[in-house]
Amino acid sequence: TNQKVINMSQMDYISVQFAGILGIILILQITAAVLGFLFSDLVLDRTEQLMGSEIKLYRDDMDLENIIDFVQKKFQCCGVQSYKDWSMNMYFQCEDTNPSLERCGVPFS
Repeated sequence: TNQKVINMSQMDYISVQFAGILGIILILQITAAVLGFLFSDLVLDRTEQLMGSEIKLYRDDMDLENIIDFVQKKFQCCGVQSYKDWSMNMYFQCEDTNPSLERCGVPFS
């Protein structure tokens, strides 16, 4: 028969490769966790800035509107800091001069 037999040196080589790949993955995960911990405040600040600027454009872009709705439903929140963040959007701005029917409100999400 023409069956290939894997000898022990080949098995050792494969095992070493597998262990090496697992070691690299472990190091990458630890590095990501450390970087996430060190830069968590920066990431949070940038996310708040981004969300604040995107709230202003809420009704202008349907895709953006869907993303914001998804995030607010997922985290059960309204706005970045509070519902008052929606006053940055011209449709939800709570002023008597605002003709929008959504004045002083927030999106349904």
